[in-house]
Amino acid sequence: MASENKPTVLVTGFGPFGTHEVNTSWLAVQELPGTDLSQKVNLEVREIPVEYAAVDKEVPALWNEIKPKLCVHVGVHGLADCVQLEMCAHNDGYNRPDEGGQKCHHSCCVEGGPECLSTSLNLDKICSEVMTAKSPCLVGLSDDAGRFLCDYIYYKSLHLGKGTCAFVHVPRVDSPYSVEELTETLRLIVLAMVKELS
Repeated sequence: MASENKPTVLVTGFGPFGTHEVNTSWLAVQELPGTDLSQKVNLEVREIPVEYAAVDKEVPALWNEIKPKLCVHVGVHGLADCVQLEMCAHNDGYNRPDEGGQKCHHSCCVEGGPECLSTSLNLDKICSEVMTAKSPCLVGLSDDAGRFLCDYIYYKSLHLGKGTCAFVHVPRVDSPYSVEELTETLRLIVLAMVKELS
């Protein structure tokens, strides 16, 4: 049962796509309820299909249903060798078909929306706090979430404007971090974000 004294936090990971038969983002996110994070916040975790239509339907529904104080979307970045906190999301340039073979309507997330939306969180400060807390993974900042479903879901949540939102990119498992190390770093990131909001 959710506690009214604890902030509600929604963390999402993505399902399989392309060569990622098991998505590292979901592997790490689904382990979070087994950490002490679930004692400090009202934690909700969800797996989102790598499909534009699924994001269009599920993201607004989750914001309305869960009403999180903080939403953290997590995705895998196949070329990354560290955990990346994404500073912003882009509206245009979605030309790549999704896992269901469907293309993005009008190649943009929200027709008439701003070209770029940024999180209200101080990611520089959060990055420093996470590294000071002895994160097992190196954590850095990025300003390009990739113009695929990661960028798309981030923009969708930021545009809804129903609460504070962030996006975290994680590398593939064992490139170079284990699932346990990625989960621990995500735990520290969420705690740092919640601290900033309190």
